[in-house]
Amino acid sequence: MWIIFALLATVFFGARGIMYQWTSQKKINRNLLLFGVFFVGFIISVLGVTLLNQKWYGWADIAVGLALGFGSFAANAFLHKGFSVGKASLISILSGLTPLFVLVFAFLLWQEANGVKS
Repeated sequence: MWIIFALLATVFFGARGIMYQWTSQKKINRNLLLFGVFFVGFIISVLGVTLLNQKWYGWADIAVGLALGFGSFAANAFLHKGFSVGKASLISILSGLTPLFVLVFAFLLWQEANGVKS
């Protein structure tokens, strides 16, 4: 199941980069834009949890998810600000490194190899 989420994340991160580049040059309220991005993500997550009958875990897992969400919000804010003031090519390369960090942390923290926890 996680590979499906990874593929969907790839598509949506690419679309996000395109939209951020396009909107960074427009006179749009960035706070409202980021709120919209995360609100839609929240709605999709709640629908996914509800429709797929996902099990809720302990508070430690929820706290990790909240921390990742806040970190993602900050990263998106910085990314959009970077597109509006800097060179898009450098920012695109740096923001495209996200899957590399996920792969490295999955290998180091959870010893994942080829998608199978060992």
